[in-house]
Amino acid sequence: MSKGFLEPALFNQERNVLDSEIKNLTTEKTNLVTNSASGVLRANEIKDLINYVSADNFNGDYTEELFEEFVVNIIVNSRDELTFNLKCGLSLKEKVVR
Repeated sequence: MSKGFLEPALFNQERNVLDSEIKNLTTEKTNLVTNSASGVLRANEIKDLINYVSADNFNGDYTEELFEEFVVNIIVNSRDELTFNLKCGLSLKEKVVR
């Protein structure tokens, strides 16, 4: 544009397209980095859960500390069903036994 090869309107139009593409690619890069870090964290949570349930001393007993270590929350689906959302990303549906 400075040497007169491009008209200012065309130059600005093309520059806007490139600026928009840079913005989109930067956002995509940020999302990929965030997802990658999240995946590593999730993999570590899965490994911790597997190590715990695979241990020789695992007896299935409930403790509040274990619950807080592995469970994010519980969703009550109905009177007969609960969903346990684990930190590792698993969601386990369980029937309520009365």
